[in-house]
Amino acid sequence: MKTLAPSYYPYFSCIAGDCRHTCCAGWEIDIDADTRAYYRSVGGAIGERLENAIEEDAEGNAYFRLCGEEERCPFLNRSNLCDLILSLGEEALCDICAEHPRYYNVFSDRTETGIGLCCEAAAKLVLSWEEPVRLVVVDDDGFDDVLPPTAEGASCLALRGQVIDILQDRTKPVPARIREMLSLCGAFPVIPDAGMWAAYLSGLEILDPAWQKMLGTLTAAEDVLPEVTAEQFLVYLVYRHFPKMTEGVSARALAGFAAAAYAVINALYAVSESRNPETLWELVRLFSAEIEYSEENLCAVLELALRT
Repeated sequence: MKTLAPSYYPYFSCIAGDCRHTCCAGWEIDIDADTRAYYRSVGGAIGERLENAIEEDAEGNAYFRLCGEEERCPFLNRSNLCDLILSLGEEALCDICAEHPRYYNVFSDRTETGIGLCCEAAAKLVLSWEEPVRLVVVDDDGFDDVLPPTAEGASCLALRGQVIDILQDRTKPVPARIREMLSLCGAFPVIPDAGMWAAYLSGLEILDPAWQKMLGTLTAAEDVLPEVTAEQFLVYLVYRHFPKMTEGVSARALAGFAAAAYAVINALYAVSESRNPETLWELVRLFSAEIEYSEENLCAVLELALRT
């Protein structure tokens, strides 16, 4: 089976100690069973340190005990580097650490992967990509006896392809492309009101107080996002989330979510003190961390998008 990814994907790499928002703090870090078994076999000082740093719940699920107010991984050192990698190599990482910020959507005949925008390096790469995004093969296990595409999968991919073509039509302004996407997906072809959405989002679970503070500043705004950046953000959302159609989420809700995300980011950027790429990358990173990486928040947003 082949694994496909957006054309920017092969250029992603972790920036490690240079990251200002390390993924090794503030998140629960689960340890998969195979890695837990490996950790039990590690001897010496690092093995002892591992055993002291791991907790297990009543069902035997293992996770790292986070430290301090910042909830840092016990192996994240003062230089924001991983002591496990430094001592045992990258192969010692548990699955969640090795894969982050990658995400996967699995179909009967293919697997798709990408990089999530909650990672600042990923946000910079995706939003700075100049060319229209294409899918490329990043892995092929050599097995050709894959199942044929399901009707649901084929329908999802066909509609997603149409939506991405609309969003990448650079002969039209981005708001016109969004309205066309909404119309195609059965939603009202009106870009959502950023102020209404900001009020709704501020009532959801908040992970970073800075996010709630930003949401309180929003009002209606003219279109200020750079067009290519806006296009890449929208295409990312559609590529990543439209496969939820195979799980029963409607195209209307998914298109509405993408349009609302655009409206909120555009409004946040409009009231920013500095309008520059770094500001925009950080706004999108915060949005992704608060909404995409909270299943509860994402479900709530999709439900509202379906009703509006």
